[in-house]
Amino acid sequence: MLARGAALAVLLVVPAAARATTVRAKLHRPHRGMQIRLTPITVPAGQEREVCQAIEPLLTLARETEAHVMLVHHCGKAERVDATDAILGSTAIFGGVDSALILKRSDRYRTLQSSQKYGIDWPETVLEFDSERRALSLGVEKSEAEADRISQGILDYLRGSEEPRTREEIEAQVEGKTGPARKALRLLVEGNKIIREGTGRRGDPFKYRFLFPCSPEFVQLDSCSFRQ
Repeated sequence: MLARGAALAVLLVVPAAARATTVRAKLHRPHRGMQIRLTPITVPAGQEREVCQAIEPLLTLARETEAHVMLVHHCGKAERVDATDAILGSTAIFGGVDSALILKRSDRYRTLQSSQKYGIDWPETVLEFDSERRALSLGVEKSEAEADRISQGILDYLRGSEEPRTREEIEAQVEGKTGPARKALRLLVEGNKIIREGTGRRGDPFKYRFLFPCSPEFVQLDSCSFRQ
């Protein structure tokens, strides 16, 4: 079905019971409550005019009654630079709404981000699941979670290595994109978690090793911090 068109599940949330009665009357929905689920709308893929015609009555209803209209749809699996490009079907689906909330799932994370016509976009943020409460909450930004993961991977690798390792050796052993991995190395050196050796020139590349508490460098750094 998605190959031929976009199926949009529709949920209306009305801010007051009185307005909910008006909305239900307009929609011929006698159900009680301020949440109203509608029959999914099927619109042709890539046909902007038909998509707009399908969505416009809902937007008009929302403006008249101050109801919130939520359209639930699918995203493609391919990674996109602009998250809204992942919305399947016509580009008019995103063009017809004020905000898009994009849910993603990868091997490590489930994330939520927004793209909005008004206000500030939410950055891609990790969703945390509380198994006891069975509830979701927003965690840290994905970029921060990735930096922490890569930093811990570097520390674990160097802690188990008997010899200092070059940046290339570390990047080959610790999974992560090049940019975040190099930033993590720099921050670990600045944070006195690892030691960098060498001049960084040909024949004498930078090498990194774990800074153990019993090492002379750690004792020297610790005594300097104490004196300060």
